[in-house]
Amino acid sequence: MQSYLNPVLDAVYAELALEPLRAVPRVLAAVTGLWYGMLIFLTARLSMLLYSERLLAVAATAMGVTGAATIAQVGTVTEEIQAAVFMLSGLLVMLHGSAVRTIASGGLLFGMAAGLKLTAAAYAPAALLAAMSMQGSIRLPGRGVATAAVFSCGWVAGVVVADGWWALMLARRFSSPVFPMFNGLFRSPLFPPASVLDGRFFRMMPSNGAMAVLPDLLGGASSNPGQRVATARPKVGGGVLSCSR
Repeated sequence: MQSYLNPVLDAVYAELALEPLRAVPRVLAAVTGLWYGMLIFLTARLSMLLYSERLLAVAATAMGVTGAATIAQVGTVTEEIQAAVFMLSGLLVMLHGSAVRTIASGGLLFGMAAGLKLTAAAYAPAALLAAMSMQGSIRLPGRGVATAAVFSCGWVAGVVVADGWWALMLARRFSSPVFPMFNGLFRSPLFPPASVLDGRFFRMMPSNGAMAVLPDLLGGASSNPGQRVATARPKVGGGVLSCSR
């Protein structure tokens, strides 16, 4: 299935790994890790905008860039960090103004993240609500609707820029722009007519507020104690608790 995903970010890594940096894997990992450096920079910039006290900004930055899932992907090509760089850039752009161009640029960057890594599309609704709720959003009649429309147009443009060419190729060859995903909708004859779902996540949906917080405090439900420690994210659970006061 991975073979059908947008190859742009993988192609950049492959170009470096197969030729100039093939014999120096540590340098290759360091170059790939530059994405993490950009993530730290953007997180710091956002923290400084949100917190006037330097100590709070530093603490927020440290918490934001040291998550277990983030650290585990530094220098890799899972592309979670790469997508996050585009999305945080979009958020930073939107926080610097309320003009049509600013909101559209933010949508463009979020759309490019989704085009390069499809799972980043899940963040679009939250980004849209953030754009609509920002103080001084677009000054037009029905400004909430106007902001939503501008952001959405920017987002679609970003997806087209980053993934349009690849989606068109998939559509021509496999009769689906996101083949083999969502084949229950696109019905490509080259794959079973069903959308791929992982039922494990539905079974793990929290039944109440306590169960939504406890896994982050204590780790997952694995019988392996080491695995539970590795997946525990107490700062996430603590943040939820602090916001619930």
